[in-house]
Amino acid sequence: MLRIENLRAGYGKEEIIKGISMEFAGKTLLLGPNGAGKTTLFRTICGLTKKFSGKIYINGRDLETIDGEPRLLMANISEIYHLMYVPAYWLAVAYLDLLEGDINIFREITEGFGLSMDLLKRKFVHELSAGQQKIFYNAITLATNAKVKLFDEPFEQLDPKRKDMLIERLERDKAVDIVSTHETWLLKKLDASKWDVVFMFEGMLFGKIKLEELLDAYLIFEYKPDALLAVKTPTIQFSIVKEPIGKPLEDILSLDYIYKLA
Repeated sequence: MLRIENLRAGYGKEEIIKGISMEFAGKTLLLGPNGAGKTTLFRTICGLTKKFSGKIYINGRDLETIDGEPRLLMANISEIYHLMYVPAYWLAVAYLDLLEGDINIFREITEGFGLSMDLLKRKFVHELSAGQQKIFYNAITLATNAKVKLFDEPFEQLDPKRKDMLIERLERDKAVDIVSTHETWLLKKLDASKWDVVFMFEGMLFGKIKLEELLDAYLIFEYKPDALLAVKTPTIQFSIVKEPIGKPLEDILSLDYIYKLA
């Protein structure tokens, strides 16, 4: 389980994460438009972005008190993978050895997604295409035995077939998986019985809601405290309701579009 309490974080003096608290267990889809703070939240959890205040716990243990324990946390964020300058395959071997992961699972995933071991042994990560890099980082994260795994926009640069393959992998994974995206097409693709949904707007979290409750929901641009979800920020307010009024949520392909509609 991942728990954050009154977390504030950002860059320089600019606060991006604004005093949020949440518990994550099982599988969670973190939905928010571009610029909402999803990547900053993940970077803060991983120690890559400055935490101004608040606490982060994994299985009840304060991350500030843990040093070098291999099976707690992993993410598909590229900045994590700067340990050494070697071809991609050997970088994966090094990380999975340090993190007590399984190189055979990494090989199975990357080859299944069309990346050959010959290619990964010849090329450095920066020489891979954007889509190949995304597969590489996703595969290492999935192949670890971390208790909490963070996937920041893991479907970007992937074609529809590989997106479906990644969904299957995520739903088979045993960890606490948190997947961030701005695209709402996932709502119809995921196993609704397995996923919670948390929304993020302007550095704040809203929810959590069972995915099953969001299917066939509607969006209206007014604040209704008794709605499935009511969002109010300095620049936008809307609610997600079950009544057939407003715009069907399934018609909104990206949460970026909510600001245009508003």
